[in-house]
Amino acid sequence: STVEKVTDMYTRFATEEDNFFTVGVEDAYRVLYDDASSDERRNQVLDCIVEGLTCVLVTLKWIPVIRAQRGGPAESVARSLNDKLRELLVQKRSVFLAEKTQPRSSYQRPLILLLDRTIDVPSMVHHSWSYISLLQNTLDMKGCRVTIDVDARDETGNGAKKDTEFLLDPSDTFWEENRANPFPKVAENIEASLVDYRNEVERINQASRASKELTQTTSELASTIANLPELTKRKQCLDMHTELATKLLDKIRSRGLDVFFELEGQLMTKNLSSKAPVFEVLRGDKGSKEDKMALCIVYYLTAPEITRIDFAELQEAMKSAGCGEQLLEYLRVLRTPTEAADVAVRPSLYAPGTKRAFVKSVFSNALDRGVKGLSQAATKVKERVIQIENAMPTSRSVNGAMEASTSVTENLVGFDPKQIRGSESADGTKRVFDEAIVFVVGGGNYVEFENVKTHSNGKRIIYGSTCLCSSEEFLRDIASISKPVQKCP
Repeated sequence: STVEKVTDMYTRFATEEDNFFTVGVEDAYRVLYDDASSDERRNQVLDCIVEGLTCVLVTLKWIPVIRAQRGGPAESVARSLNDKLRELLVQKRSVFLAEKTQPRSSYQRPLILLLDRTIDVPSMVHHSWSYISLLQNTLDMKGCRVTIDVDARDETGNGAKKDTEFLLDPSDTFWEENRANPFPKVAENIEASLVDYRNEVERINQASRASKELTQTTSELASTIANLPELTKRKQCLDMHTELATKLLDKIRSRGLDVFFELEGQLMTKNLSSKAPVFEVLRGDKGSKEDKMALCIVYYLTAPEITRIDFAELQEAMKSAGCGEQLLEYLRVLRTPTEAADVAVRPSLYAPGTKRAFVKSVFSNALDRGVKGLSQAATKVKERVIQIENAMPTSRSVNGAMEASTSVTENLVGFDPKQIRGSESADGTKRVFDEAIVFVVGGGNYVEFENVKTHSNGKRIIYGSTCLCSSEEFLRDIASISKPVQKCP
């Protein structure tokens, strides 16, 4: 037989979660923000991003109004995407035919907002305390799969550890309810769920004894039997999360991640009373080289002022940690464009802040006692440890663009593929939107996705990025930049 038709299904994107997609360009940040990248490679990356975004829009049947951060890769993507959508719209058999036939009165066009990753670098590297980000950043979760070594020895000590793969999917109700929770809360919920499970088992055992004594009806017995498979699955899920929580505790203890989390949280919420703890940790034994790089980045990009003495201290501390000076030179380029604007509104680094001693003692006690100890300390920890609950820059940007906030839109460039070429500004910046895609050029993570979802204000916001990467993967991209871009491509 002959092939009559070949159809492009527009599938060059991956759905990581509901309302979260990536376009599979793993090296976008390194290529687009390194002046050493060739024009050919940079254009290849931009083309791949545009192709992926086109596939998403075709799938959604959306012809959005386009907004983009000025002067960087996001603007380059926006211009190319605008041209691509124009080409598709004028085709005789347009893939957007279904969208065009909808009555204008019943259809409000969506927004796509394109942002550069440099809008918020700290969120990509800081040590988050949420369950899902800990799994991604410390246990190398890929997609919905986590592989860890599990002790398979029997009671006599025979056997060895073996690699075991765990699948985290929407059918796991504990995962769905706790994935975005702070880890102490997850440990608390594991213990509570195990208590519920044991109570349910005891209820079934009592029902079984009653059936033997002929005091239980047939329907009651049938209901008890029907609940057994669900109970077995629940226990398997709890066993899995207990294994994962135990492994995370080992990582937290060995690397001192609680200290990094606390310091970075205080830096990002402007509550650090002294810079001394930062340099103490950078020079100390706790944490990997990547952990110290992350703390250095958060400190350098969020501190109200970096003096020459501070910079020299950072160079010395990073050198002792085994990190090259190239990182600080790149951070200097990142900080310079926003330093003048930000320093006026940032509080002093030496303003009164929260005391660290109580938090440190609670964590040390909890870590020493394992999952049960951490769950018991969770309530006190939640009251004392700073949580990054405010809207991050990406969330603030998309909400401002959807509400036509002047403070946001004045920094954006706009395009409309439905407008006559050359009249892109005809759409204006006063339009408000109920649906939007916010897409970050240069990588994204679960922390930012959850933050966008939390601050969506009841509107539908789809989060996308060039790739989903862990903090360690993003740090490698930054470390590999040999010639920082001084001006945007």
